[in-house]
Amino acid sequence: MGDSTALLGRHDALLCDLDGVIYLGNAGIPEALHVVTLAQSRGIATGFVTNNAGRSPQVVAEHLQLLGLDVDAETVITSGQAAAQQLSEMLAADSPVLVVGSDALMEAVVEAGLRPAGLDEVLANPEASGVAQGYDPDLVWSRLNDATRAVRAGACWVAANTDSTRPTDLGLMPGTGMMVNAVAAATGVEPQVAGKPNRPVFDTAVRRAAAERPIFVGDRLDTDIAGARASGITSLWVLSGSHGAHDAAVVPPEQLPDHVGLTIAAVLEDPIEVSIDMSRETGAASARARAPQGDLVQIDCSASEAAVAGVTPSSAVTALQCLVALRRAGVTTDLAAVAATIDRALSITAEEHDSQGRSMVDREVRHG
Repeated sequence: MGDSTALLGRHDALLCDLDGVIYLGNAGIPEALHVVTLAQSRGIATGFVTNNAGRSPQVVAEHLQLLGLDVDAETVITSGQAAAQQLSEMLAADSPVLVVGSDALMEAVVEAGLRPAGLDEVLANPEASGVAQGYDPDLVWSRLNDATRAVRAGACWVAANTDSTRPTDLGLMPGTGMMVNAVAAATGVEPQVAGKPNRPVFDTAVRRAAAERPIFVGDRLDTDIAGARASGITSLWVLSGSHGAHDAAVVPPEQLPDHVGLTIAAVLEDPIEVSIDMSRETGAASARARAPQGDLVQIDCSASEAAVAGVTPSSAVTALQCLVALRRAGVTTDLAAVAATIDRALSITAEEHDSQGRSMVDREVRHG
């Protein structure tokens, strides 16, 4: 492995999701802290794009600083900022906005030149008013009732994101999307969505990093990876957060990543090279790759079924890269059974990884 051939050495900016990539809950993921610091020491720009609208960029930056990272608020882009900006482009300056979210979302609305307002003012002139909805850990049901009434009356409705779950140190928990869906179900209206996978937040991150060859690291296929691909950014999907192999077997092809890694430490490795053979006549296809430890992994597909060989805990990520490569190549064979085999191996991989008490990056620092 060399710095120039590893993923990190091929890019001039490391852009990351936060929940499930850099931290889980309040706890930092050790690999992530090492990788970000290493990237900065090499002059590689870093930036963070989060769909969590519950905290301001300054609060997020302070959290990252407490974890040991040298960052400031300018490196953080939140979906709350994006939602407020989107509303400001739809409404006149100083228009009233019902904020269904945290204080951070309210601050973003003010910074965008709009005015947080109560339900009565919004209902007085709904066509000239807005509703901004984002994550709020202290949400009460009456706020959803207010949002429902405002949206039903015709107010412009922008949601910071529609993530159904959010990764935490206690496992997956309900995300903003659950609350957005409640309002949508009650009104029959779908919101405009400002955060990932929509392109503006990615464009902002690239612009702030002054990057020409960025890589984006995320744990969700439907937001992080889909958004990076739609924005023309190389993507690394990591398994330290929300999604697993079973998701990769069923999501639309445009949500599949360029690269797969157990954690963000994969940027310090050479990318996994997958060879694919396909037959137009029979519809058969195969993908094979050699894991870093030397194991050969192969997935064989007929028109109706698929099988995988060589999957062990040490080669599970390589097998998942093969699955992703087949689906990106247009293979339509049902890969659910293969994904289940990979997920079982990955669960062992994750347990071993956690029990070691050290990371790939720790070894890189000691021996590199």
